[in-house]
Formats: sequence, structure tokens, C-alpha cells
Amino acid sequence: MRKRAAQALSPKMGRLGAEDPSSRFRSERRCSTGGPLSAALACLLLAACSNGSPGVSAPTSLAGDQTLRFPIQHDLSTLDPALIDSDAEAQVAHNLFDGLLKFDNNLNVVPDVAAAMPTISADGATYTFKLRQDVAFSNGDKVTAKDVLYSWNRAAAMQGPFATNLSAIMGYDKVSTNQVAGAALEALLEKK
Repeated sequence: MRKRAAQALSPKMGRLGAEDPSSRFRSERRCSTGGPLSAALACLLLAACSNGSPGVSAPTSLAGDQTLRFPIQHDLSTLDPALIDSDAEAQVAHNLFDGLLKFDNNLNVVPDVAAAMPTISADGATYTFKLRQDVAFSNGDKVTAKDVLYSWNRAAAMQGPFATNLSAIMGYDKVSTNQVAGAALEALLEKK
């Protein structure tokens, strides 16, 4: 039986020992009826679990407790978005803070705090965002363009681990090395 099984294996199958019948690596193929029987049982189980109406979903109700519990592996060292230094902190910050843009459920970039997608200058160097008027901080203060600019300048100046992600923005190098104060950078950005 062993010799016949080894001879039946083709070298094209890529199995060890297929070319050498005397090899200690051999494979035998056995036929089993377990596969078709298992598939039939799985289909019966799925049919028994359905609600009987195709295309109609069962009514759902919300749980009384609407708390999101998000597992993370380590304690967070900060919630300051300018200083986060781990993927876990970045995920928490993403869930706590809004940005100018975000991804929708289909991974398309869509406005978040921005009222619309930015207008881009002809040379591609300037992105102009208009903010939604209904956006406010948790204390009720309205979010302004100066608040957004402050956040971006602060992230560059604090030089947190993710600050280099801002390096493609004109003026980043001056803010990150404290050569330009935030107000001066604002004027610099308005001129360019």
C-alpha cells in the first residue's frame, strides 16, 4: 500500500518525498463522506436559524446601556493629541476628537469639522477649509479657525512622536523649531 501511494503522487503536486518512494515522507489520500455530510448538516442548521422571510430582518431594539467599551492593551500615558505616542492612544484620540476631515463607512474622505471639502489653489500648495457653524467645544464655546490653527501649531511645536506627520505642511519646520510663533505663522500662511 505504501509503495502504491507514493507512486501515485505526482512530482507536480509539490509534496515532499513524491519523487522518492523510499523517502520517509509519504502521503496517502483517503476518501471520506464526512465532507458532504458536514455541508448538508451546516445547510440544515442555517435554514433552521433563519426567520423564514427572505430580505426581512428581525426588529432590533437598543440596549438600555449605551456605553462603548473599547479594549486596549496598555494604560494610556496621555489624552493630549499633540503628545500621543502609541497606536492605542491614537485610536482613543480618534474616537474623542473631531478633525477637519474624516473617513465615512466606505472609507471615502468626507468633511467633519469642515463644512465641505477644501478648495485647493491652482499650484496645489494651499488648501482652504471653511468650518461648520454648528461645531462647539464640550464647554459650548464655538470652534473657530484660530482654534484649528492653534491645534496644528501646537502639535508641530510640541514635537510629539507623530508630529513629523505634519512635515509636508508649509511652515512646519519653522513652527517645530520655534522660529515662528503661532500668530506669525498665521500671517505667513495667509500670504502664501
